[in-house]
Amino acid sequence: MSHRPRLSFVAAVAAPLALLLVSQRPALAQSPFSISAQTTTGTPTQATVSGSSVVDLVDNLIESQQQFAGFQNQAFDASLNYGAINNAIQFQRNAAGTSATVTIPSTGFTRTFTGTSEADVRKKIEDFLVKEGAHEYAKFLKTVNQRSLLGVTDGNPQAATALLSNSAFFRFGLQRSPLDARSLAGTTPSGAGLRFDATAGLIDTDEGDGYYINGALATVARLGDRIGLAFASPFSYRDVEGAQVYMGGIEAALPIVLVKPMMGRGLVWQVTPDVVGAAAGSVDMAAGGTFFGGGVTSSLSVPFGDAAAITIGNGIYLFEGYPLDIAGYSWDTDLSQQVFKNGIKLTQNLGPVYLDAGATYTNFLQDAAVKNYWTPTIGIGTGAGSVGIRVAYQGDFADGYRSHGGNVSIYLNY
Repeated sequence: MSHRPRLSFVAAVAAPLALLLVSQRPALAQSPFSISAQTTTGTPTQATVSGSSVVDLVDNLIESQQQFAGFQNQAFDASLNYGAINNAIQFQRNAAGTSATVTIPSTGFTRTFTGTSEADVRKKIEDFLVKEGAHEYAKFLKTVNQRSLLGVTDGNPQAATALLSNSAFFRFGLQRSPLDARSLAGTTPSGAGLRFDATAGLIDTDEGDGYYINGALATVARLGDRIGLAFASPFSYRDVEGAQVYMGGIEAALPIVLVKPMMGRGLVWQVTPDVVGAAAGSVDMAAGGTFFGGGVTSSLSVPFGDAAAITIGNGIYLFEGYPLDIAGYSWDTDLSQQVFKNGIKLTQNLGPVYLDAGATYTNFLQDAAVKNYWTPTIGIGTGAGSVGIRVAYQGDFADGYRSHGGNVSIYLNY
């Protein structure tokens, strides 16, 4: 009963923060995809059509419908721009609509599909991409991750590999779960409990604006005074100019305290290996994948003065794609990425609350559209007994990519 007022306070702070950020979603500034087409027979006709769904654009092109209705019974050449990748996929179709050639210049792929009608040709293209051609299309999506800020699985601060490395790094590295303000200033975390993290914000990039909601529900059980067992379910939702992206995963970790003070405050060093399995996808972007990963997070807290501490976090995380075959359909993921994170944070206790400020540098070790970026944060937190809360600003900054968001972390010991 004594904890209900504090939990009500937590809800009162967390809910408006997320709603405010999402309600400030920017107006649609540009479409992430466009197709330019011109006829090669009959009456000269040209059209450039933009949209938030690459699937809808290609379907309308191949079947000569909606904005491409003027291409009926005419042969044409067309080119798809996928974010910053111009001429990402090229199309050629005959006048009858019974033959279409698809070319992906970045991978060297080309193939001609024939059928009895425009709809039949479209169906054969779709079947190819989710069956025997899954590996070829996966190579194209890898190019997207490396050259476009729209990457779903990799290559930017809101891609799955970045979000999953964030989940481990901030929970076990820079923002180790405190149950009260003192635990951030040089004492060893203890006990078992639940933790909920939620971040919502706005994205401003050279390829389109949008918003995101990320989070994780986590639990940890201490198996002694130096080791624990933790599980988490990170998730995310991202909208880029109307194109929707989803991600979810399961993570297991083993936090190990290698150095702790004999009594009171002192240096604390915790190392946490973790493994994760996840999937990410977007129908609008015709992209996604499934993958395994794992890494190691180091967190070193050094107290100074009476109520302050510096925390240094470092982490390396590895991700590999794996295919899925279900009922004759295939999903391939051409992904092999390593993410390296280094961060530092200063924490100052002020009576019942604490203030912290820090920054993290993230580096994709393999090719990525955003090779590296900075994540600054500044927060305020409090806690007593079994409940703790931290509310913070958090952003991501790189060339051509900016995001601003708010973060809420809630801790419950039991």
